[in-house]
Amino acid sequence: MSTPIEDPVAGGCFAIGLDRSSKPFNAGTLNRLAAAHGGSYTFTAGADWQASRHWRFWEEAAAAEAAAPRPTVPHLAFETPAATVFPEGFTLVAVELTPDAVDLPSFRHPSRAIYVLGPERGMLAPEFLDRAAHVVKIPMRFSLNVAMAASLVLFDRLRSRERPGPVQKLNRRRAEATMAAFLDAHRSLMEPPPPPYAD
Repeated sequence: MSTPIEDPVAGGCFAIGLDRSSKPFNAGTLNRLAAAHGGSYTFTAGADWQASRHWRFWEEAAAAEAAAPRPTVPHLAFETPAATVFPEGFTLVAVELTPDAVDLPSFRHPSRAIYVLGPERGMLAPEFLDRAAHVVKIPMRFSLNVAMAASLVLFDRLRSRERPGPVQKLNRRRAEATMAAFLDAHRSLMEPPPPPYAD
């Protein structure tokens, strides 16, 4: 039985993103969740927020966030799922309701992980499912809001991580260096993260 860790940034390294997101505040909430759980960055692939009715609230939400800023992590915006790239040596984990998906409570999270969740309405793109080393699902009777689903995935990751020893801490420093080099190489794709849902 694993021992819960006190520090969410210890014992692993991860990023998380959304495929073809149509609601900007889901992406903003995801970024805030990643920051809270010790993530390295968030990403979107093929986001289409201007077509969403939520877009009309963007300026108001952005102003509220600017008045009381909260922690964020870098955000990368890829044009399409096919154009999405990941740091070398990280394992892609798709979160999707497929027949062969592993239930989240029994899933062993990789130390170096990239999580991707599908669009608010629809399935993950084949470009992600075909590349994923693992497909996991949240055992619910129906689909959840994508930001809510992400919070369950990240909390499960935190809950299942073992308290790191010297080797794990060294591995994390190496993973962080890989992440930093990856983000530096893709600065042209960086955008300010959208504002999260108000709370």
